[in-house]
Amino acid sequence: MREDDLTPLEQAFLAAARAGEPFAVPGFTGEAPPDADDRAHDIRAEVLEALIDGRFAGPPPGRKGLVLLGARIRGALDLSDGDLGFPLALIACRFPDRVALDRLRAPALALSDSRVDAALSASHLRIDTNLVLNAMHASAPLDLMSARIGGQLVMNKAVLDAGPDGLAFQGQGLHAAQGAFLDGLRATGTVDLNAAEIGGQLSMNEAVLDAGPDGEAFNGQGLSAAQGAFLDGLRATGTVDLNAAEIGYQLSMNEAILDAGPNGLAFRGQGLSAAQGAFLRGLRATGTVDLATAEIGGPLSMTKAVLDAGRDGLAFRGQGLSAAQGAFLKGLDATGTVQFAGARLGGSFDVPGATFRRPGGAALTLEKASVDRAWLKGLTGACEGVCDLADARIDTLYLDTPAEGWPRNLTVVAPDIRIGSLPAYTRGRRDGWIAWLDAQEPQYWAPHAYQQVAARLREGGHEDCAKAVYIAMRRKQRAEEHRAFVMAIPEPQRDHRLNGYFPDRVAEWFRRTFDAWLLDGVIGYGYRPMRAVWAMVGLILLGMLIFQQAWDARLMAPAQATIFEAIPPDATLKGQGWGAGFYDCAGRHPPESNALTRRSPAEAACLPKDYPGFIPLTYSFDLAIPLLEMRPEKHWTVNAAAPWGWLVLIWHYVQILLGSLLTGLFLAAVTGIVKKE
Repeated sequence: MREDDLTPLEQAFLAAARAGEPFAVPGFTGEAPPDADDRAHDIRAEVLEALIDGRFAGPPPGRKGLVLLGARIRGALDLSDGDLGFPLALIACRFPDRVALDRLRAPALALSDSRVDAALSASHLRIDTNLVLNAMHASAPLDLMSARIGGQLVMNKAVLDAGPDGLAFQGQGLHAAQGAFLDGLRATGTVDLNAAEIGGQLSMNEAVLDAGPDGEAFNGQGLSAAQGAFLDGLRATGTVDLNAAEIGYQLSMNEAILDAGPNGLAFRGQGLSAAQGAFLRGLRATGTVDLATAEIGGPLSMTKAVLDAGRDGLAFRGQGLSAAQGAFLKGLDATGTVQFAGARLGGSFDVPGATFRRPGGAALTLEKASVDRAWLKGLTGACEGVCDLADARIDTLYLDTPAEGWPRNLTVVAPDIRIGSLPAYTRGRRDGWIAWLDAQEPQYWAPHAYQQVAARLREGGHEDCAKAVYIAMRRKQRAEEHRAFVMAIPEPQRDHRLNGYFPDRVAEWFRRTFDAWLLDGVIGYGYRPMRAVWAMVGLILLGMLIFQQAWDARLMAPAQATIFEAIPPDATLKGQGWGAGFYDCAGRHPPESNALTRRSPAEAACLPKDYPGFIPLTYSFDLAIPLLEMRPEKHWTVNAAAPWGWLVLIWHYVQILLGSLLTGLFLAAVTGIVKKE
């Protein structure tokens, strides 16, 4: 190509290039020219190629490089396999046709604010310093596959549009030694950084990616970012994939919005490694967030995140996840299962103010997880579903105080749970622990969790609280036995047998009476033996009052009738009192009144002087405690023939029965026969 063939605009551009000065198309406004028939902004691609190749006479562009602003490059620009010794900057230019930069080598390259209407291919591009594509608009795929950039890849506020089903950016295997900055990027189609190596940080703050709900918005599988990946405020329609990515500092996705549909995969991070933590604060995700087997060197923070995978879906998958400094879910709102099965959480698992919802299924799963400190407190009342702690290993378990309470609709599955210790401030708050333990799912109920909590309370010196937990365990156990009995009845017969079948009703009444009144109420299933003692004291005092009234009413009579002698005519009533002589019968002790024997004073008999007097307390004590042989009933008995004597006689036998029962229950309690720890 000869210089005589150049247009005036092209000649002016050539002159500026030879002088080492930037060239701006006349009338340049800072924006790329429109794609119109007006040729005032046109520079042919072949002119640019000839200038770069050195086909025009004169020195090549110097260290300042070749800088062109506001031109429209007519024709396909092909710089493939070129080796530029100077920087190239095509700023705010328009490329109506294809641009090929494959295997191009250059110290630096900039296409900021440019518009590419056809494909831009730059695979295996080699840039010594920075590749700057700020605010570039591309209406076709941008290909930087296997490109090597010695400095930074800068694509802030770039706009890539390949359609929601296409590939907007191909950066597979890309290498950017000092970082990749895609802040504010807007892409319709997939952004692919699969296996990319980023020596600095990957920054995609406030980026907007749209690949459709079923598409892949961002592919960063196997990506390496030595100084962290920052996707704060990212908005993605489709899956964001960081599967097996290696992030040297931290993963930050604060306030990101991910939408893959309720049945889709919003974020895939299986096997991801984040050396200093993963921060998903305020994340809003429709679909599953998957961090299974991820290795997080710091904390996993999902404070105030909103996860929606549908009521039957998996909102968060953290199976096998490892977080060295714990997981923080304060204020999390999750619809669907939040799963930490088999996770290893080195710090705290903290969920105050969190809401877990999956009616009829597992809302929160820590099955086989290992947790240093589990703060299962402050959950909202809107929680619904199952909290699965089966076979979990928890060094220290924190629960709510009684005032806050465990969510009513959040049941617990905790067979084989292992609890290392309980915090000191909650050890005495037995109601909180019992409310949590009683929330166990009936289908999977097991006493193991009660035993773990009681053992830890006992180790902490709270013996009374430990006993209360054991009593609650036995109550729950009896309730579950009843439930199993009910469920064993065929459903068509269940209502009839429980409400109308006499043997079943009698058996159930007896079971409940024996269990609730005696085993539970009297001795607390063996953990409260002193209750039986106090019940015995009450029984003795009640009997004493009854027999005192019986004595005063002339209803007690000597048990040995043969000792009576005639009362002298001059015998007079002497006084009132327990066991005292009431008739002056020559120093003998008569019965208090002839009403005892239905005889007149003349016909009654005086008792021998040494006959034991009647003491109501001793009499009641002897009846109530069968193990003692004080034997006052051998000297005194109830006169059943007297008016109302039969009623006192009934109480006589009732007290013997109750005393024997209380004594037996006390002995069973102190010997541990009824305890089941």
